[in-house]
Amino acid sequence: METFAVAPAVPRRHRLAMLAVLGALSSFGPLSMDMYLPSTPTIAANLARDRQYVGYTLAIACGNAALITYISALPFIVEDAYHESPQLFSVFFMINSIGLVTMAQLGARLVKRVPVARVVLLSQLVMAAGAVGFLAAALTGHPPLAALLVPLFFFLAFFGSMRPNATAIALTNQGAIAGTASAWVGALPFLLGAFLSPLAGLGGEGAATVAGIMLAALCVAGLPCVLLIAGRRADPKN
Repeated sequence: METFAVAPAVPRRHRLAMLAVLGALSSFGPLSMDMYLPSTPTIAANLARDRQYVGYTLAIACGNAALITYISALPFIVEDAYHESPQLFSVFFMINSIGLVTMAQLGARLVKRVPVARVVLLSQLVMAAGAVGFLAAALTGHPPLAALLVPLFFFLAFFGSMRPNATAIALTNQGAIAGTASAWVGALPFLLGAFLSPLAGLGGEGAATVAGIMLAALCVAGLPCVLLIAGRRADPKN
């Protein structure tokens, strides 16, 4: 009778290190194409003076870092803390992914009727509410799994409408330097996520609390980036 050897599970610390390395590599790729240009310091200075660009880029970075935190923490929460099967984890991940894609499509249609900056702000508010709701549930100790997954779904779904529209606003006025501006928009979220994602699994069976703190902090931090840094100038329909 033929037998098959089962591969040993990858230790948690190795999985976290792998996420950090992959995140750092993902952030370096877009920037490496522009860093050699002699004009890069001048372009960077011009971008840093653009409040609209800086505000929305920081909001995108916070949101994307929260997304990476979710990806890093969800397996520990579902499989380690609640001892559910990998198949059920896959179902939860699929449902959240459907929500993200659906809201991305709805957001693209909504901007035809509503100023795009308002769509981004509303999405950021729902993301923050979902992240804070997730944290509040996690702080109760060991809540029902649904109490964690429902607010998590709202955070993830509305990230789908925030990210593409915030990117569009950030790149609106960049003209000839749109390529470099886009590289920074793409790189900074992965760079921040690479530093933060290993922290998401440090809580062990209490990973939900650690992830909740990170999600809430990142999503709430995105609000002043949209409201105070970018300001009213960000709305192209005003």
